[in-house]
Amino acid sequence: MPLISVIMLSYNHHEYVECAINSVINQSYKDWELIIIDDCSTDGSQQLIKSLSENDKRIRVIYHDTNRGIPASTNEGVDLALGKFIAFIDSDDMWYPDKLAKQITILEEDEDLVVWSDGDIIDAKGSPTGQRFTEMHEAQSAKKSGDIFESLIERNYIFQSSFIMKKENIIEIRYNEELKYLNDYQFVVDLSKKFKFYFIEESLAKNRVHGRNTIDRDRRGYVSDEIALRIYFLKNYSDYLSSDAIYANHSRAVSLILSISQSNENNLKIKNNFLKELLKGYSSNVIDLVLPMGSMRRKSYDLAISGCRILVKEGPFEFSMRFQAYIYGKLAYQNSDKLIKKISLIILLENNLESNMIYLENEISGKWRNVDFIVLNFTNRIFNSNRIKIIDNNSRLSISDGLNRAISCCSAESILIVNEKPLDAKCLTGLLNRCIKHNFFSESNYICINLFNFF
Repeated sequence: MPLISVIMLSYNHHEYVECAINSVINQSYKDWELIIIDDCSTDGSQQLIKSLSENDKRIRVIYHDTNRGIPASTNEGVDLALGKFIAFIDSDDMWYPDKLAKQITILEEDEDLVVWSDGDIIDAKGSPTGQRFTEMHEAQSAKKSGDIFESLIERNYIFQSSFIMKKENIIEIRYNEELKYLNDYQFVVDLSKKFKFYFIEESLAKNRVHGRNTIDRDRRGYVSDEIALRIYFLKNYSDYLSSDAIYANHSRAVSLILSISQSNENNLKIKNNFLKELLKGYSSNVIDLVLPMGSMRRKSYDLAISGCRILVKEGPFEFSMRFQAYIYGKLAYQNSDKLIKKISLIILLENNLESNMIYLENEISGKWRNVDFIVLNFTNRIFNSNRIKIIDNNSRLSISDGLNRAISCCSAESILIVNEKPLDAKCLTGLLNRCIKHNFFSESNYICINLFNFF
């Protein structure tokens, strides 16, 4: 039986697969088998692989009659492997001749290590680009040897065509067949939780970058995979991660979810499903532990989660309106000190919307110290407020007469008059902010009427 089983997946890499196979055949270390799994190629790869394998009995080839995907094919290769150790090589990558020999030397000292190396980046024609794999993935300063679990949780920088490990150690660590692309990322994280890594700084393999790499063909698929993976990390490894790592994973998941376009019903369904999964990912005691109440991170987390819940329960329109209200309100609150002159704000309340009054009293009036709030109530409801002057139109005055009555109550030189529609959108603070920005209150007795369309 061979000491090393090399697993190579092939799918429509006719241009490159011969170089990949020959780089294994030309290894200085000879005690290996090569298992090639062709996942239903349609570009002539199968014929080429067949001709190359006929000349070397160490090569076994499996041909799929339907495309089964990367994770299922990889798991099949692991199951078929006869060797004590397993190495992987992509069908568009290549090995240097001493790759296996140098790694076996390390494994002879500690066979439970996961040994990997740096690699040289080459283009579609096989010419060196001058970059190394760790440089391309900005991992020069990342931890590469020993316990690298938490470092890998942040991002994947392992060169899969370079690593080798003991088969016995990965029997229970499978490639996740529900992930189309980032199954290798979950695999190395799961692996790093149980075993230590050993990094060889020398480039022992070549990583080919070309326009037909899967990440270039389906970026949306990669985003979906990463969201699912971040949620997996949070659910399975929160007990083993620092608060910084948990916060980073959650923030990344939220930002990726919100980046999914809502342009069609399918996208919205995907988005909502991910949000629901994310909301299930925590228990309150974990959050309190890693994000203490009152901290800036906890405030950011609570805002993000409340936004997620609105999006799931009330839909994208309500989420968009509340988000805009939050942004406008935040800006308005920050700029409220710029309103040196006192103004009077008259609001025409024409509909029976009690929630608008509650919002006005609790969310707006307390933040605007230099605003005198006056509500001209044209509804059939009676409202009471300690913060807001309410004029009930019991006499059934016309709007113009009612306004004259409200204006007579104003104590400021500048007056802003609006109907209640901005309150429906929860954007009144935004309107005030815009008025400040455009110097609407720079002149005395300046009156702005019904600014709903101002936005």
